[in-house]
Amino acid sequence: MFNWNDKSIKWFSDSANKTTFHKDIAKEIIPYLNNNDTLLSLGSGLGFLERQLSPYIKSMTLVDNNDKAITYLNAHKLDNQQIINISAQEINSSYDYLLLSFFSRMYIDDSYHIYQKMAKKKIFYLINERRCDVNQVFSYFDNKNIKYSYKKMKLEFNQVLQKNEITDFLDQYYSFASITKKQKLLDNLINIDDETVIFKNNKKIILIIIDLGDKEL
Repeated sequence: MFNWNDKSIKWFSDSANKTTFHKDIAKEIIPYLNNNDTLLSLGSGLGFLERQLSPYIKSMTLVDNNDKAITYLNAHKLDNQQIINISAQEINSSYDYLLLSFFSRMYIDDSYHIYQKMAKKKIFYLINERRCDVNQVFSYFDNKNIKYSYKKMKLEFNQVLQKNEITDFLDQYYSFASITKKQKLLDNLINIDDETVIFKNNKKIILIIIDLGDKEL
C-alpha cells in the first residue's frame, strides 16, 4: 500500500498541478459518464483525477483509509463529493460507476467479483505498466469472459526536486529498485540550477473500461 505522508503529498501534488497527467486521463473517461449518475472511487489518494471528473457526475464518493489523504481530500472537496475514511471491504452500496485508480490487483487475488457488485454500468480500472504484467491482466479478464476495452497512454509526470530531496524521493517511490535502476534514474536528472533538478517521469498507463451492461441491482 502506498504511504501518504507530508513529503509524498508535497511531491505528488506538485507534479499533479504542473502537468496535465490527470486531465489527460479524465478526457478518456468523461465520454462514458452521465451527469445524472453516481461514481465510487476506491483508494482515492489525493483526488486529482476525481476532481477532473466531478463536473460530469451527479455525485461522487471518494474512499480512502489513509488519514493524511483524507485530510487532503476534505480540504479540496467539491460540492458533489463525499469523503469517507474506510477500507474497500466495508463498502456495501452500489454506484453507477466504479473508479479503481492504481488500486487493486484483482488479476492476482481474483477479487473482480467484489468490485463487480459495487458498480451498475462501468468500472474504470487504471493500471501502471511498470508495476504489472499486462498480458496477465488481459488474460484474467478474457478467462472470465469479461467485456472490456482499453486505452494505452504514455503521460508525463515530471517532478521538480531540491537536490537534498533526491535520496528521500527515491526511497519513497523506488525502494525496491536495483542499484543499477536507481543509478539510471540519477543519470537522467536534469539540473535547473545549483539547488534544483527535474526528475523525468513518463508513466505508461492503461485505462481498462469494463462494461457491465447497465445491470439492475
